[in-house]
Amino acid sequence: MDFSLYDHPSPDFEPAHVELIMKEIYGIDGQVTRLPGDRDANFLIESDGHRFALKVGNKGDHPESLSAQAAATSWVRNSNPDIPLADVVPTTEGSNTGMRDGHRLLLTEYVAGTSMKVSPSSPGSRRAVADLAAGLVNALSGFRHPFLERTFPWNLLQVDQLRGLVVNLGSHGALVSSELDRFESRVATPLSRLARQAIHADLNAANVVVSTDDPERIAGV
Repeated sequence: MDFSLYDHPSPDFEPAHVELIMKEIYGIDGQVTRLPGDRDANFLIESDGHRFALKVGNKGDHPESLSAQAAATSWVRNSNPDIPLADVVPTTEGSNTGMRDGHRLLLTEYVAGTSMKVSPSSPGSRRAVADLAAGLVNALSGFRHPFLERTFPWNLLQVDQLRGLVVNLGSHGALVSSELDRFESRVATPLSRLARQAIHADLNAANVVVSTDDPERIAGV
């Protein structure tokens, strides 16, 4: 299993560069502001009263990562239009994603509101997240995409591929190896027989936007 993809820095795109990308790839002329991000670079674009969010993908990520996100968004929108998602904005050529300098691009409508990370927590807000999680599981039922079959360190069905890292654990290596053996003999085969489907596996407070006026109403994810 190759972990080098996690060594790639986030894309170094300046707002002026993004303005050019928006004009050439999306046909949108607007003001660009940088937004927070982890492995990707994110930008707010404001144009003629409309707001968009552009994600510039990390070169180290799987090439189908943002394509899968766009496809999943469309799938959920068709399955359950009531789930608050940011709709994908296509390129001028009609594609759900673009490409610039080796980076995959994804443009969506901007979701206004407050990050749940800084919003007051309450039983109502937690219940809203639970309802959202359940709704997304139901809406994603039947969704298929090649990206879902990628090699991925957090996929329990691929845990055996982590054995190559045991040599880095020194005196703890034998213990970890024995646990991997136990997992393979007792868990891996039964696990592979269970039903599987795509889910939103990162539904945390930093990825949920709530209404500024009503923190118990989710505005988008």
